[in-house]
Amino acid sequence: MFRVSRRDPRRGCSNVLCLTGRNTTVPAALTIGSATFVLVEAINCYLANVFWTTSHDPRKLMFTLLGRGFDLYVGIIWWSYGAVLSCGIFGALQRNIRTGTLWALLGFAGLLDIILEECMLIYGGIYTYYGHQPLVFNVFPCWWAFCNVSSIFVGISITYRYRHLLEGWRSCLIPPILPLCYAGPQVLAALPTIYAIQADYSPIITQLCGIVTCVLAVVQVGVTMDTVLARDPTDMNQVGRDTQSQLAHQKLF
Repeated sequence: MFRVSRRDPRRGCSNVLCLTGRNTTVPAALTIGSATFVLVEAINCYLANVFWTTSHDPRKLMFTLLGRGFDLYVGIIWWSYGAVLSCGIFGALQRNIRTGTLWALLGFAGLLDIILEECMLIYGGIYTYYGHQPLVFNVFPCWWAFCNVSSIFVGISITYRYRHLLEGWRSCLIPPILPLCYAGPQVLAALPTIYAIQADYSPIITQLCGIVTCVLAVVQVGVTMDTVLARDPTDMNQVGRDTQSQLAHQKLF
């Protein structure tokens, strides 16, 4: 099992896997639960015009949604990406890193998403984006990276906030928590772009919708930092919870 501890500022311990004598099942549940991201991603593919190729081999079929088949490789891709990002963010929060470093980590995750998808799209034949997609960098619509990272961040932040309640057998709650927290924020931020993709607006309006989506995704991350993690998203040097945010949350709840 993983042995996880918070950073002790007096001792300078920043190792996520410090020996504390207390086991946690949360990282393992995050790794397993990340497979559920593909269920929401399949729905988003309909809303935002993404088509995954299929082999038409029943042995490779993972599931069918609204008449469209999704092969096993779709689950492997999204499970891998979701597990790495989820455990990476959770581990960073366990290390109690500065807010500025957390922003940088999320930015790096978005850049990694762009690079990975560019490689898969250039390779060809795996999947394709169609419709009036805005903010296309080369072949990948970059607004997706903002939505992917921000929505996964919401679920991981909630898991981290209530990690003391999700130990042991209660870790079974994490797999349903992740897709539910992923679906709402993803569609919320992507909504302006979803309308633009399905419509036939002018190029300027389409690009503006993509920019609005990116802004909403960033705001979503900031609100999550403040309301869930009790961090001031504008204080880049802050480590841990913000005292004023904690007091406000105590009065609110």
